[in-house]
Amino acid sequence: MQKQIFLYFLTILIIKKLNFKTNNTHFNKEFLNDKIYELSDMTFEDSINAGKYYKWCVIFYLKTCGHCKRAKNARDKIFKKVSDPKVRFAQLETEENMITNLRFNVTAVPYIVLIENNSMLELEKYPNEENLLNFCQSNFSNFEKEIIPYPKPIGMGKVSWIMFRETINGLVYQINNYLKKYGINYQLNFNEFLILVVLFLVIGGFLEYYLLSLCLNDKYEEEIKKQIELIEKNEKIKKSKNKKEKDKKENNDKKELNEEDKIKEEEKIEKQFKEKNENDKNDNKKEQKEKND
Repeated sequence: MQKQIFLYFLTILIIKKLNFKTNNTHFNKEFLNDKIYELSDMTFEDSINAGKYYKWCVIFYLKTCGHCKRAKNARDKIFKKVSDPKVRFAQLETEENMITNLRFNVTAVPYIVLIENNSMLELEKYPNEENLLNFCQSNFSNFEKEIIPYPKPIGMGKVSWIMFRETINGLVYQINNYLKKYGINYQLNFNEFLILVVLFLVIGGFLEYYLLSLCLNDKYEEEIKKQIELIEKNEKIKKSKNKKEKDKKENNDKKELNEEDKIKEEEKIEKQFKEKNENDKNDNKKEQKEKND
């Protein structure tokens, strides 16, 4: 629980630093009834104070919402006509103040509530002048009231999302200032900015792939030719080497055959020589014997 409370206050501090558009001025305890107060995440709790001193009519709005503009115009016309001296008027931009938006679970705008004594009442009718005037002067005791939701502890996921969203909102705000400075009457919003970023990344990726394929195409062809030439050269070297080895083997075989023939010839001559010697010896013996006889 302590960790969640710490994260909540840390988120408020971060948004205070990141939010370029939110008015973070703290109000005095005395609130005039002839002024409409612009609230933020930083000033909401201290200003409203759960309706302890005043009855607050708060409009949650979006700058780009047409119904919100009509509701604020109706409020501007009737806020001096309200007879109840305790009624004070305020407004809060939901896109720039996500913590309060999440706290009250605002899902549609304009969202209008009347806050008094830690209770709140929602306006369920269309916010024209008549309905808004009757709503501001209504007696709480005649209606079924709701307790004001306490600030919700938020986790790191929501903290990260709020930081990201507020950073993008700040960038969009700066871009819109530049557009206005150069006379371009177009106001970029959060969703359009994200769509442009995604399109930029997708188109940039395709262009990079296309340009790389064009630039590397010739290089790939050259590399392929070099590889083919290298393979052919290696094949030729291999064939030449195999031929040399084959010729060498044939020469060795011939040499071996010649040596064998030579040995056989020598053996044959030696044999003939031995046979001749034997014959000569036999002849000599025979002659000697004849002489003796």
